[in-house]
Amino acid sequence: MTSNTLTSSESLVTEVGGRRRVILIDRHRIVREAVRCIVEATDEFEVVGEAADAAEALPLIDSLRPDVVLTDFPLEDRTGVQCIAEFQSRFPQLRVLVLTALPKRENAVAAMKVGVRGYLLKDCARSELLAAIRSVAAGGTYLCKSFADSEPRSCGREEHGRAGMAVTDLTERQRLVLRSVAQGYTNREIARMLGVSAKAIQKHRERLSDALDLHGTAALTRYAVREGLLPERTDQSLA
Repeated sequence: MTSNTLTSSESLVTEVGGRRRVILIDRHRIVREAVRCIVEATDEFEVVGEAADAAEALPLIDSLRPDVVLTDFPLEDRTGVQCIAEFQSRFPQLRVLVLTALPKRENAVAAMKVGVRGYLLKDCARSELLAAIRSVAAGGTYLCKSFADSEPRSCGREEHGRAGMAVTDLTERQRLVLRSVAQGYTNREIARMLGVSAKAIQKHRERLSDALDLHGTAALTRYAVREGLLPERTDQSLA
């Protein structure tokens, strides 16, 4: 971490009753103007700065201390992962929401691994954009409803798991496996981190899916995001 770490007196969260402060990052001015119009049409948010790339954005974030940074992924001067990793390294408490045209699941997983709080596609509706900013600004997470994955029948709806089954009802090992699956690790990689066989991890996944009544990687990922298991770092959690 660098000396730019925020102190408690410089909290990113706007005081109750105030408007959430947003910085927009996108190389296309027309996109920034359109998003600004949507965001500032409410009494909840205000856009305090705009940038075309990471180099322009970093000094703005440092001086303006926004509640949310809404950024394209990737940026013209950084890959998506490089951009987010740099933001999170310099401003660890920063809440980053990605607004992108990249619909592939692996892009969202890569973004979450480096600390993104939300992943949204540019074909989203106005209401979803505002919902995502609201969720991320409040300290939550958000995954786009139209998130593209290998289970097209489940796109556009959220999997809530078995009725009454909360993440706290899972065992510690189940939570570790769930978090790792959601962050994109394979059974073999999870097995190596936990010191067990890949076959044992497969069994854990099957029992986890049965317990939650959620089947498939995409459904488990959405559940993990919604329950707040991301964006914690898997390498720290499994140490």
